[in-house]
Amino acid sequence: MRKCLSLVLFLAGIAFPLCVLAFTYIDEMETNIPDSVRNPQNLSPVSGLWEVLHDKTFMSFSNTSQPIGRVTYRARGCEQLTVGIYNNPGTFAHPLPGGGWGLGVQADSAVLSVRPAGSQQAYFSLSNQFVYFPVSGTMRLAVYDSSMVFTDPAPEGFPEAPENGGMIGYGVNVYVSATGAAYTRVPLQPGIMYYVSNSLYCYEEFTASIPPGTAFIQVEINDTPRYYDMYDRARYNKLIRMTSLAKVILTGASLETGDPPPPPEAVPYLPPPEPPPPEPPAPKISGSQQQPPPADNASPAPAPEPKKDPDPPPQNEKKFEGVISSGGSTAPRPAPRDTQEKDEPDPPERSPAGQDSTVNSAPDTVIYQSPGNQSNGDGFSAGVIAYIAAVAAIILFVLLKPK
Repeated sequence: MRKCLSLVLFLAGIAFPLCVLAFTYIDEMETNIPDSVRNPQNLSPVSGLWEVLHDKTFMSFSNTSQPIGRVTYRARGCEQLTVGIYNNPGTFAHPLPGGGWGLGVQADSAVLSVRPAGSQQAYFSLSNQFVYFPVSGTMRLAVYDSSMVFTDPAPEGFPEAPENGGMIGYGVNVYVSATGAAYTRVPLQPGIMYYVSNSLYCYEEFTASIPPGTAFIQVEINDTPRYYDMYDRARYNKLIRMTSLAKVILTGASLETGDPPPPPEAVPYLPPPEPPPPEPPAPKISGSQQQPPPADNASPAPAPEPKKDPDPPPQNEKKFEGVISSGGSTAPRPAPRDTQEKDEPDPPERSPAGQDSTVNSAPDTVIYQSPGNQSNGDGFSAGVIAYIAAVAAIILFVLLKPK
């Protein structure tokens, strides 16, 4: 039993990471060439920016005078997003030991893996591209004073925070859309952080929950291109070590990236074919009815041969139509017919006008009289004599029959 349980746990441990990897998309920022999944804007691969990093694939602003860059992803079914960025000195404000608030990690800090206690996210102004943080209810500017701090109150001549707002999270923001037309910002939760003293960089990770129905995701980074010095009130350009995008990870149980599949073509409804009408019964053609004429292209049927009559009686025989009556008397002899009468049958009648003569028709029945037996010398036929002899024999038998 214990062996079976161990085997199940071992297989589950193998299957779990496989399932996660099967529904994970990782962008290592190796190129800014758009494809069917991602479309970078104002971002380019950077080399030599963070010398101490082993990660050589990240992107920063193509145009530093407009320090806002983004990558738009086509992804459906994403449930969580993880984004990693590099920034100097960091994107968060935290309370200083002597009072006030500082920006990011201080130069004398040791190796850190989490944000300092009480840290909060700083803000980036879209109108003047400076970094601010609320101190005592008022937005204060981030300036350099041996480290980046927020002035309270702000010295005269320093840019005030815009009254109309226009503040977004400093460093990185995530937006989602269902159609790609209008985007909504989603909150970010800070994760791991990595900072090494005097390395002049800070690596930060953030996670965001992606709402259902999202089809487009934008990961946007920002940074201030300049900053003010607290003492000489000079404004310096921040042209190096600006915010860089390190990686983006999309995960989801039903994650699909790229262009959505085309919708299936609508098949028009076709009613079932109607059954053919029943064929009318073929008309019965009797012997006396004529069939319809054949088609023009049909070959005519051969004409029927005339029916041959049986052999005619000899010329010296006579035809009788009388019958023998009972009692031995005979009917009167009919007048003899001409022995030269033709015995051939009448020629077949022609078809009525307008009809084909090849149509079969029932021929008229011709009845022939059976010729009588030759008469004897006394004028009685052989049949009459035989009949009289039979009657006489019956009378003689009755008279001579013994009693």
